[in-house]
Amino acid sequence: MTTHGLKGTSTYNTWQGLKNRCNCPKEQDAPHYKDKGITYDAKWETFEGFIEDMGLCPPGLQLDRIDTEGNYTKANCRWVSSTVNMRNRAAVKLTPDNVREIRKLLQEAPTANSQRATCTKIGDMFGVSFGAIRDIALNRRWSEVK
Repeated sequence: MTTHGLKGTSTYNTWQGLKNRCNCPKEQDAPHYKDKGITYDAKWETFEGFIEDMGLCPPGLQLDRIDTEGNYTKANCRWVSSTVNMRNRAAVKLTPDNVREIRKLLQEAPTANSQRATCTKIGDMFGVSFGAIRDIALNRRWSEVK
């Protein structure tokens, strides 16, 4: 029986989500969590243990693993904005210097007609998708990096 009164809150849903990813992942999630051996602190088996370590989720923030290859633990988790969380994904590790270089390469593109090919080529160079490069070009990502 639940007595904490927090069922359905973002904190509770976050806790449930991390447990589901580690224990009963959907087939598409397995390679990113269970198959890699990603687990969570035994204390976090209970919601109360999770709350004791992480506290309530501040409004608008998400749980992030600092080391994306590491487990869900107090030492490896933090509450961050969605922007910070997206930048910390294992698949995308761009730095501000990378973004500056990408913008420079985009400016050197021969014509607007070759934009798609250019974004694809630059994406391949940095190991990110065409969409990531396009979003950088359109200032949808990393807009604060000049």
